Amino acid sequence: MTPEFGIEILRSLPFFAGFSPEEYRMLEGKYDIVAYPKGAIIYNYGDPPGAFYCVLSGRVAAYLRDDHGRNLFIDYLHRGQYFGIISLLTGESHSVTAEAFNDSRLVIIKRENFDVLLERIPRMGLDLSRTLSRRLRSRETARKKVFETEIIAVMGLSPNSGKTFYTANLAFSLRRETLKNILVVEVRQKNKLHAMPAIFGTGSCYPDLDLSDYRQYRGFDVSPMIMKGREGLDFLCLNYSGTGDESAATVVDILSSLFSKYHYIIIDLPPFGDEFVSGLLRQAQTLHLISGPSSAELRKTGNFSDKLEKEKSFSGENIKLIVNDYGYARLRPEERAGVLNRSVFATLPVIGPPAEGLETEKNPATGYSLAVRRIARESGGCTTGLALGVGFAYGLCHLGVLKVLEEEKVPIDVISGSSMGGVIASLWVTGKSSGEILEIAGEFKDYTCAWKLIDLTFPWTGFIKGNKLYRFLKRHLGNKTFRDVKLPLKIVASDIRRKEARVLESGSLVDAIMTSCSMPGIFRPFISGGDILLDGGIAHPLPVEVLVQSGARRIIAVNVTPSKERLSKGLERAQEEISQEQSRHPALARFLKSRLSLNILDLIFSSVEYMQSELARKEAALADVVINPDTSGLFWLDLHRAAEFSLRGEKETRLHLQQIRELV
Repeated sequence: MTPEFGIEILRSLPFFAGFSPEEYRMLEGKYDIVAYPKGAIIYNYGDPPGAFYCVLSGRVAAYLRDDHGRNLFIDYLHRGQYFGIISLLTGESHSVTAEAFNDSRLVIIKRENFDVLLERIPRMGLDLSRTLSRRLRSRETARKKVFETEIIAVMGLSPNSGKTFYTANLAFSLRRETLKNILVVEVRQKNKLHAMPAIFGTGSCYPDLDLSDYRQYRGFDVSPMIMKGREGLDFLCLNYSGTGDESAATVVDILSSLFSKYHYIIIDLPPFGDEFVSGLLRQAQTLHLISGPSSAELRKTGNFSDKLEKEKSFSGENIKLIVNDYGYARLRPEERAGVLNRSVFATLPVIGPPAEGLETEKNPATGYSLAVRRIARESGGCTTGLALGVGFAYGLCHLGVLKVLEEEKVPIDVISGSSMGGVIASLWVTGKSSGEILEIAGEFKDYTCAWKLIDLTFPWTGFIKGNKLYRFLKRHLGNKTFRDVKLPLKIVASDIRRKEARVLESGSLVDAIMTSCSMPGIFRPFISGGDILLDGGIAHPLPVEVLVQSGARRIIAVNVTPSKERLSKGLERAQEEISQEQSRHPALARFLKSRLSLNILDLIFSSVEYMQSELARKEAALADVVINPDTSGLFWLDLHRAAEFSLRGEKETRLHLQQIRELV
């Protein structure tokens, strides 16, 4: 036992703080201090009891595994908390797995020593019995909501990456979106000024903590060093020498007392270059890696990401690659991905000089602010998804929905679409407003104009070739790909051979839409790599489940498929109109009858619509808000009545506006 881990270290831990001098002497020689790196298993579910454990620094996660092999977290243990006692006192095997969530040091008392101490120090038994009761209750309610701190590291490999400016704006947006407690930690080498005090407007005089002067494991209270920024944000400035004298464990020890106070700790790290930064980086659950737009910067960032994955410091999904556009050396999105050899999580649009302060506070509507806000909502688990369902002309109701969302500035973070929903979604996320899309729909000026999209062919696999639809989409979307969209887009198709849904998220937007619109029996199927893909509405006529699987926490669904009840009422109303007009206006009555008569396209569409209505109803149950516009009196081929469809969608959305506001 080294001097720094003498008996006095136990005095800083609540469990041992009230011991008498005699009781401390009883502890001598009966405990060990053991270090566990992040990810190390302390014990597994089913292991026999072996010791009493108390967290000295770092964090320990206790979890079970569900039937699918996923971790179900029961508790997170911070400095001063102890565990392993249920098994120790009952003699049963461990009921959870305990894992170091960060680099951690534990006080460990082996079972034989623990039994002796329990007999000699009665106060231990009283305190442990209280904890035992609490832990047993939590086992019975394993799915309780666990408060836990997420550490987000932000790093840029070039001096001009803009990482500190991004860190401040991310923290500000995360606070506004989640209303949770957030601490920003800015780490700088000595003799370099910290930027956070200026960004948060606290002035040039600020306290900073010199890590080289900090003595480990002394229960140092860092609270007086924490500064208050705007919007309830807290920040802490740390200095390190860069000579190798400091350890990442020092920072973990400092933060250990803060884990129970903050939901998020965002660490602004200096460029990677020494063991201290490397060790600190490993403590984070998520890394936001900022790159400039040039090929050299992208290549350096990609190589660094590969290195972290190979070292198993991070999994690929926990490395968020963010490209900061400086306004020069811009590559197309697909070229960037090619250089990085991985996908870009987000792009930060260039902002006009000077880039200072909190852009997300001063100019919330700029492209930069909106991009950071979406990242913050994803990080904060409050992403809002919008699902646009199938419906051909009925799908024009989506335009009214989008109009209200635009006017009310409702944040949408991810959007999914099937068939016509995919068409509208693609046009919207590539920059067209609902009004501009309505103008495009205005090309269909009368009932016959729907035939502009129909090019009949011999029906080997479908009546319609799809060439006219393809040219129409090409005219309005050009060569845009999924990398050109303003927010994540998921277009749904159905894989007939595999009998499963296919979510399209890469490649040509026009090709994806053509696939999602290939209604069986009407359009020829889309062939891709030997797979036969058809209309997304076969699998997901209202693609809510797709958003759930993508991680969206709040979902607005627009179901334009008429319900069976509405279809029946519409048919009855139409028949009444025919009866009334029969004697007064025979010609009009004949026209109305022709609208109710069936051709082969009507038969196929109506059959598919019948099946989709039930599927859509089931998926709607997964959404938080469901908008179901009344389309009675309108027909699935009425593309020339786009304004009326849009008005129906707008009207229904306004009825749900309060519900939407409460949701987001």
